[in-house]
Amino acid sequence: MTTNPQPKLWTFIETHLANRGLTPGDLVRRTGVARSCISGWRRGGSLNVPTARTLAKALDVTVLEVLVAADVLTEAEAHLRTRTPTPTTLTNREILAELSRRLR
Repeated sequence: MTTNPQPKLWTFIETHLANRGLTPGDLVRRTGVARSCISGWRRGGSLNVPTARTLAKALDVTVLEVLVAADVLTEAEAHLRTRTPTPTTLTNREILAELSRRLR
């Protein structure tokens, strides 16, 4: 039996939530997006640009990163440059989440 891989957008969301010590419920509260919409992303659903903006703000990432994760744009189309946060701007929770992810 094979399992379907997680949709790219959901993997992106889940990673950023985990890095910040947040849950999908926290995302609902931060964005005002319906829980059913978030469940839809888990199953491979798409999002529109206004929702991508809201999601980017909640996850503290660029809108382009969200649009690339949602396969709306390719990395080449977005001319995506990932932001590297300076350690002094990270919270203790974010630092611990990153350390935990790397030690797995």
